[in-house]
Order: sequence, then structure tokens, then C-alpha cells
Amino acid sequence: MPSVKTVDFFQPGVNSASLWSMKELPLTEIFGPFDVSFPAFDQELLIDLSSGHTSLRYQLDPEFLYNSENYAFRTGMDQKTISELDFFTKFISTLGIISPRGQKSRALEFGASNLVLARLLSSGFDEVVAVDPLLSGVEKEKSEQNIVVSGLMLEQHLRRDFELNDVIVARHTFEHVSDPVEILIELAQRLKPQGKIVFEVPDLDAIVAKGRFDAVFHQHFHYYDLDSLNYFASVSGLRVVAWARNAAGSNGGSLIVALEKGQADFVSNSARVNSKIGRILKALELFQKMYSVMEENAKEFRGPRYVYGAGIMLPTFDYHMNGAVRDIGVVVDDDEAKIGLSFKNLPVDVVHTSSIDSYEKSMLVVGSLENVRSMAGGIRALRPLVALGPSIY
Repeated sequence: MPSVKTVDFFQPGVNSASLWSMKELPLTEIFGPFDVSFPAFDQELLIDLSSGHTSLRYQLDPEFLYNSENYAFRTGMDQKTISELDFFTKFISTLGIISPRGQKSRALEFGASNLVLARLLSSGFDEVVAVDPLLSGVEKEKSEQNIVVSGLMLEQHLRRDFELNDVIVARHTFEHVSDPVEILIELAQRLKPQGKIVFEVPDLDAIVAKGRFDAVFHQHFHYYDLDSLNYFASVSGLRVVAWARNAAGSNGGSLIVALEKGQADFVSNSARVNSKIGRILKALELFQKMYSVMEENAKEFRGPRYVYGAGIMLPTFDYHMNGAVRDIGVVVDDDEAKIGLSFKNLPVDVVHTSSIDSYEKSMLVVGSLENVRSMAGGIRALRPLVALGPSIY
């Protein structure tokens, strides 16, 4: 059983309030033979009453969470990802990052995954350093002409790499770190005088507005909005100098911010925090009602039932639908690579959509909220009697 620690900078019940308690929340992105004994963990979403920042109460052992046997997510190169990368790199291009005369230009990326972003950055910098523990053991194989690969945790890498950077970037990584202040202070020490830190994170405002509370899960420890990023910058010797929202980003939408060294003032505003609490609780109530209705409809349908899409978030989708996915038991998917796939914590069979003779008397339940819009055409083509998904989309 992995260790679980309580977040220590919120002091639950003292300067924070509980927004959502989730008993035995399953892990996502857990592929492999079904194991009835695979653990689930209690979780809780908190809000800091001073800064208004939201975070999970408990953090699981990162070595368990991101072990290659337990964590399947990798950055792909589908059209959605290409569009997000284009948005991100265009944002960086607006910052006017220029290395001082006579100095080698350098970029550092952490959470580099499969080097997609590092390769895009490599055309604009003399050297790109890509850091990700998922790349451990393949550093020499993956390193390229001006890309240096480090297979270490970021904290370990920074203890060995003392060079200064023109830009430090991370997409969908900052939400995974346990202590943002500690990391920001460390990164600020690795910046050139006019250097920038650029993060892309899931946007809490989008999660709330679109009811994407399925995007609250163990690996995402923090849930940022612009206010909370301003707060973390201000206590780390940094300031926000530019930001943008990508409404088509992951988890309902993403927030991109650029930070540089300098003084920034953050003023606590209790009225604003109370307003945020009200918005979150109202949206969460709607989310829970919606999933309750979906569960009821799925379990009462008397014809053939299938889940459409073997998404990496399927275990939590099943959790919010109170076991409706495992009750259905069969997941259909258009991707040949997913056929025969199994989840360690969800007993379902994944088959190709073509293996079912007809869907005309059946119910199809959308299995991936992240890709629900792009899945709509495939569902219509199968002509099910009933298509079941979240109505707010």
C-alpha cells in the first residue's frame, strides 16, 4: 500500500474549508489485468480561505502514482494536442524572449514526456533540456543534436543543473507538484535576468463553468485560477507578466501564465473567496445531479448497453456514475490499439465497435468527457436507440 500524506500548507479545518469529500476515489490511467484488490483512496477537495487556492487534501506517494506500471498517460499527437501545442508556442512567441548578447540561448522543459514540445522549442534555442522521470534509462537514446534529456525528477535535476535559462516551460505539470512555492523559488534561481517561466495548467474557472469535476483526481494535486497563480508568484519572488486562456484546452480549458522575477502584491479578498466557494458548490451540485440521472437512465435501460470509448478516465467516470460502467461491462472503441485493453481497477471488456452487429436497439454511454465533442460523429454513425452523456455539453 503506497504512503498517503496530508497536505501541510493548508492546515485543514484551520485556514481552509472542505468543498468535496470523495470516499475511495479510484486512480485513473491504470491499465493492466483487473485486480479486485487494487486500492482506491479517500480524497477531499479543499479551498484555502486566504488565497482562494483549491487543492486536494491528500497526496499519494509519487513513486506509486507515476510508476510506469501504474501510470499510462503520455502526450500524444492527435489533432487536439497539435492545436494545444500551437496555442502554447504562439503564446511564448509573444513574450519576446531574447538571450543576452554573447550567451547561449537555453530552454528547460520539465514534464517533457515524449519530447514533442522540446522538439518544437529546439528550433528557437541553442539548447533545450528536457526533464522527465518517465525518460529514465533512455536519456542517450532520446537526446538529439540540441536536446539534452534528463530522466530525473525535477528536484533531482535542479541539484545537478546550475545553468541559467531564458525560458522554463511546463505543460500540465505544475498541477502535479506537491509544493508550488518550493518549485517556483528553485526555478527562479535558474532564470536569466529577463528570463520567463511559462506554465499551462487546467483552468479551475473552466472546470467549474463546464462542470468538469471528473477532472478532479489523485494525480492533479492543485487546481489553479489566475488569482491563485498570482498568489503563488507573489510569495515566490515572481510576478505574472502575461496570461491567456485556451478554451479548447484539456480538462475543459487551460490557463497559460508567464512569470518573471520581480515584486508582486497579492491582496487577500474574503468576499472574492466566498464568491468562489459559492460558484464551486453550485456547479458541483449540478454535476452530481447530472451523474445521478445518467446512472439511473443507464441502469433502467432494458436493451443492449455499451460504453463508447475506452478513455483513461473511465474508472472515475464509473465512480461518479456509481458503478454503471462496470454494470454495463462492455466498452466499444474505434481504436484497434485499445482492443483487449483492461483496467486494473475496472472489470470491463474492450471490443472494437465493428464487433457489434447492430446498435439500433441499444444504448451508448459516452465514456470520455475529454473527447465527447469529437466522439459525437462516431456515435451518430452507429445510430443507437439512445445516446447517454452529460447534457451540459
